Amino acid sequence: ASKEKSGILDKLKTLGVVLRGLVMNPIVSMTILGIVANLVFQGNLPSLFTKFLNALGAAFTSMAPFTLGLSMAGKLGNIRGQVLKPILALVVTKSILTPILTHIMVNEMSLVFTGTTDPALSNFGFLYGTFPTALGVDSYASQYNVNPDLISAAIVICTVFSAPLMYVAANILTVLDMDRDDYLMNLMNFQYNVCIFSIIGVVLIALIFIISRRYLQMPHSLTMSLLFLSLQTAVGGIIWSSGVGSGSWTRYVEVIF
Repeated sequence: ASKEKSGILDKLKTLGVVLRGLVMNPIVSMTILGIVANLVFQGNLPSLFTKFLNALGAAFTSMAPFTLGLSMAGKLGNIRGQVLKPILALVVTKSILTPILTHIMVNEMSLVFTGTTDPALSNFGFLYGTFPTALGVDSYASQYNVNPDLISAAIVICTVFSAPLMYVAANILTVLDMDRDDYLMNLMNFQYNVCIFSIIGVVLIALIFIISRRYLQMPHSLTMSLLFLSLQTAVGGIIWSSGVGSGSWTRYVEVIF
């Protein structure tokens, strides 16, 4: 009986430490304080507080990513082998599975509460799921010493991966409510932007291969051929997005590319 009682006391102590850590964490405590201030001032903070908090928020927006990048200095070389697997798993889960699960959950919750599904709300849930991980996760990992290096690397890679994913998802959701002319115009603009980024990426990789002369070796010579084909496709996409007429010579160049 004494052992069971001591075991229960240990669990309660552990629970108390965890709860105290959550309450004393600045992210949680400041969020609760903000809710209380919103209720006290009825949503209208004094101008003095507003100016101070806006400056503080702007500082956090710029300093938090800087601190995250600074914590990764000299550690990128360790991201390989077995360390890379959990990072890739976290990135795939956050960037690919989370948007899909959010879309499904919003649909199900809409059916439960309203009896119908709202496509706009579901699409917003999908787009919201593509947002990168909040930087506060790195603070939790550092505070509780839960693989801070791995979490920092995962957040950095996830943020880089989320940027094009958000752009693609936003454009896909935008064209769902467009007519034919607006759809074609948006598609041309989207393809133009994608082709520009593709050309930049292809040129950078090709320069690395040319400077290092790796394109003379297998299988890099095959990769160089694929880069040339990708460049050819991107140039053809740019010509198409310019909206050339059917009788123009650039139309024939577009078809060839």
